[in-house]
Formats: sequence, structure tokens, C-alpha cells
Amino acid sequence: MTTGSTPLLTAAADRSIRARLIRLGERANALVKRIGPWMGPVVSIGVLAIILLQLGRIDLGKLALLMPEGPAFWVVFAIFYMTGPVSEWVIYRRLWHVPVGALVPLVRKQVANEIVFGYSGEVQFYLWAREHARLTNSPFGAVKDVAVLSALAGNVVTLAMMAYMAPLLKTLAIGSVGQALLASVAIVVAISMGILVVRRRLFSLPGWELFRIFVIHVVRIGMLLGLSAMMWHLLVPSIAAGMWLALATLRMMLSRLPLMANKEVMMAGFVALFFGRDGEVTAVMTFMASLIVGTHIVVGIATSLADVASRWRRAA
Repeated sequence: MTTGSTPLLTAAADRSIRARLIRLGERANALVKRIGPWMGPVVSIGVLAIILLQLGRIDLGKLALLMPEGPAFWVVFAIFYMTGPVSEWVIYRRLWHVPVGALVPLVRKQVANEIVFGYSGEVQFYLWAREHARLTNSPFGAVKDVAVLSALAGNVVTLAMMAYMAPLLKTLAIGSVGQALLASVAIVVAISMGILVVRRRLFSLPGWELFRIFVIHVVRIGMLLGLSAMMWHLLVPSIAAGMWLALATLRMMLSRLPLMANKEVMMAGFVALFFGRDGEVTAVMTFMASLIVGTHIVVGIATSLADVASRWRRAA
């Protein structure tokens, strides 16, 4: 009796959870409809204010000293910067048939996630989708699925790269750093497995669509790693692109490990081990960080002002 009733209990639990998620989505949609006319401008102005506060993070002196002269670097940097928005445009183009103009809110989404706080860009894009995309239902489910799959793809790539670079990590992860590394890996694995276990309750898109989105995210991550290594190699051609790729991979891994308090120590150890005490490597990494932040600020200001101006024109 007990064995036979277990599937029925599981199915009932699934229906209960799905019903709760549907009710939550309906309440969110009702709230958005109530405050929607004000939410968009408020979010845009708030993001713009936070972006302006980030101007102090740009080291203009170092930017001027290391600014490359040839066009090759800037072509690669432009591709690097647009890889994220373009990959998501490909995803939403298939889901919602969005026009090329959707790249603008997707770029603004990227800026908000990087400059303001994680997933604030999803809020902005959700509001844009409700106003502009041709939808037959709420965009909440699709935006949520794409964000969760992005995190899952990042976890999977991180674990794969850690397995590949295990011999190197053993030389750097000593003592408490090694313990924190193992604990972080356990958390990443647990989160990834948890997503897979509850996938039928969590995701709203069809399985084949979820797989396609996951593959696009993995390709995006691989492209960003390769383009990062290519940019650094163009700045310092004397260091092989493969070495820069290893450095970019280690940075990505460390950025996704939650309990690694000594990330700078591991990065410094890697740089010293493979590049020696070369200040040029540190200078290049600082330059790239400043350049990316500066680009985020310029793009964020331009797109936020354009969004606010567009809303005021429509309201007039």
C-alpha cells in the first residue's frame, strides 16, 4: 500500500508546488500591472544614479598609459563586450521573435548586472519585455529559466575546467585555501544537482528548448574565455595566448566559487608561478578591469538616458 501510494504522493506534491508557483506569478503580474507605469522609469533612473556613482572606479591614468593603438584589439573587445547580449538575443529571438532593437535592453541588462547588483538586469529586461515583446503570456517564466540555465552552465563549465586544471590547483590550494576550495566545489555541485533534481518543477519551457538555451550559454562562456585571452595577448604579445587562456580560466573559476576568501592570493600565486614577478601582467589585468567598467558606465548612461527619454516622449 505504501509503495504504491508513493508516486501518487509525489505527483500531488508536484501539482501543489506548481500551483503555488502559478499563484506567485499571477500575484507578481497583478503587482506589475498596478505599478507598471511607474516601475520602469524608477528602475531606469535608479540604475543611472548607481552607474554615475561608479565613475570613481575608473583609473584614467592607467587607461591612458596602456591604451592600445591598433584596431585589432578594439575589434576583439567589441566582440567580447557584445557576446553576452547577442547570445541572449538569439535565445529570446526564438522564444519571443524580438527585433534587433532588443539588443539595447539586453546591453542595459548586462550593465545593470555588472555595475548595480546581480540579477538587477533581469528585472529591467522583464519590465521591457512586458511592454515591448509580443507575448501571449507573462515573460516571467522565460526570463527565470534563462537566468537559471546561465548559472547552471557557468557551474558546469567551472567544474569541468577545475577537473582539467586539477594538477595546477593542487599546487596553489594549500592549507585553509584548499579546504575552502573543496567546500566551494561541494556547494557548486550541490546547487547544480539541486537544479537538475527539481527541474520539472522549476522550469516552465519545454525540455528541448532548455537544452538549446543551455548550449548557447556554454558557447558564450567559452567565447568569453577565448576572447579574454586574445585581448590580453594583443596587449602583451610576448606571452603566449595559451598562458592567457589558463589565467582567464582560473579567474572565471575563482569568481564562481562562493567560499574562496583568498582569491587574490591564488591569482597572485598563479601569476608568480607561470609569469614570474612581472608587473606587466598585473598592469594588463588592471587595465582590462578599468576598461570594462568604463565601457559599462558609458553604455549604461547612454542607454538609461535613452530609455528615460523614450518613456517621457510616449507619456507626452
